[in-house]
Amino acid sequence: MTSSDQSQTEIGSFEIVNSNYNITIQGTTITVGDNISLLGDVVFNTMNNGDQSIVYMPCDGCNNFISIRFNQETNVISKIIYIEKT
Repeated sequence: MTSSDQSQTEIGSFEIVNSNYNITIQGTTITVGDNISLLGDVVFNTMNNGDQSIVYMPCDGCNNFISIRFNQETNVISKIIYIEKT
């Protein structure tokens, strides 16, 4: 089998649910437990249940995005999700 015949593994999504891992978005590193104020001015997305989240997309119509879920009362990040729709 040649290297061109080998399939490549790709990550379609992942979730960060504790402070063992972090992610850097536009030069700011965040993790679960941080306050969303670290992100500066953001645009909020209203989810189906009425809660708000923060969504980052690299471009309009892109297939991948980062969603940041947070406690609605304390503004503390509870989950960071990366999704690439295929």
